[in-house]
Parts: sequence; C-alpha cells; structure tokens
Amino acid sequence: MLASENVYTRPTEIVRNSLMRLWIIILIIGIAGTAFGRLGDTETQLIKRYGKPIAVRPGGKYNPYFDKWLDFQTQGVSISCGLHAGKCVTIQYNRQRGFVNAEFVGFKMFNDVGYPIYTERSATSLKFTFQKDYPEIIKASQEGISRMRRTLEPPQKNNQ
Repeated sequence: MLASENVYTRPTEIVRNSLMRLWIIILIIGIAGTAFGRLGDTETQLIKRYGKPIAVRPGGKYNPYFDKWLDFQTQGVSISCGLHAGKCVTIQYNRQRGFVNAEFVGFKMFNDVGYPIYTERSATSLKFTFQKDYPEIIKASQEGISRMRRTLEPPQKNNQ
C-alpha cells in the first residue's frame, strides 16, 4: 500500500509545485510591471515611472545610434535606457547581488513587447535590446570607438 500511496501523492506535489511557480512568476511580473520601465517606453513614460533621472548622457559622441541615455535608481536597481527616435530600444538592469532565475524570467516576459529581443545576462545585470536595433547599435558603437581613438591617440608618423 505504501507504493500506491506514493503514486497518488506525486501528481499532487507536481501540481502544487507548478502552481507555486506560476504564482511566483505572476508576482514578479506584477512587481516588475509597476516598478520597471521596458523596451518601447518613451522618455516621458520612463520619467513618470521613476521620477527625475540621476543622469542624462548624450548618445551621439560614443554611439551615434542613441539620442541619449537615461539612468535611474529605484528599489536597489540601477536602470540605464538607451533612447533612439524617442523610444527605449535597449534597457539594462543592474543590481549588486544579481538576479535569481525567476526574476530573470519575469524581466524577460515584461520586456517581450511583441518584437523579438536580444537578451544578455551577467552575474549582476540583465540587458534587453530590440533585435531589429541591435546590428545598428553595434555598427554605431564601432564608429564611436574609432572616433574616440582618433581623438585620443597621437598621430602616427610615416617612417619612410
């Protein structure tokens, strides 16, 4: 009889664990939905959500693709948004202690706004970028780095 009792309790535990995971994901999405900006938000929406940015950086010098960068700090998370044509096309969340898997899933679902996204995850950060913008961001950053090198490096003499 003990073997048959285990057969009947196992599906119940699986259902209970699945429901618990679902509720955790819903909770994380709910928290992230009210606290964190997402891809596609405008500057006005980001400021309304977070308040005044802690930094506004021009994008054109080092990466001509971006109009500007907005940096925010909320709930122990640093948020950096790259704006192009008035919309957030890349957003990075940083937290010193990092993000657990459930949070990563929640942020990924929250930033899935109907367009394919490119996701990067490191020990302390999560970054989401629209895939359609990613190649242009890379190209523009390479141009910005070349421009920066030309201004910082001394001219090379021709040894002929």
